[in-house]
Amino acid sequence: MTSLYSRIWPLILFSITLSVLLLAYILEPEASGIGTHQQLGLEPCGFLTRLKIPCMMCGMTTSFSLYMHIQVVEGVLNQPFSLFLFGGTVYTCSLSLLDLIDPQERISRFLDCIQDLSRTWYVGMLILLLAGWIFKIFLHIA
Repeated sequence: MTSLYSRIWPLILFSITLSVLLLAYILEPEASGIGTHQQLGLEPCGFLTRLKIPCMMCGMTTSFSLYMHIQVVEGVLNQPFSLFLFGGTVYTCSLSLLDLIDPQERISRFLDCIQDLSRTWYVGMLILLLAGWIFKIFLHIA
């Protein structure tokens, strides 16, 4: 017998990740590579507005939208780190759906796995995030 917890956690994660993916599909990617989130009524990036350079997350919504419109190369070229976040979102969505259909505590094992990752892995991801940010700044300046 499955516990209520083993059903609620996958439902919450599935709802959140599916919502993100559906929103990305509904949005029209901005040609500039920045600002797609404004279609949701959100303000322009304050970092970009004040400092005139993109923030670390600038272009993520646009890239997600590009991925959902099967424009993978354009998404990576827009914000390289977005591919990791998008892949994680799709993976979590799929895993949580599988746990909803057939509870096997996949989500719990996945979260345990993430928790057990070495510091090197986290530093590597941070370096990739920073590299993606630098890339985005150069795109914006050029």
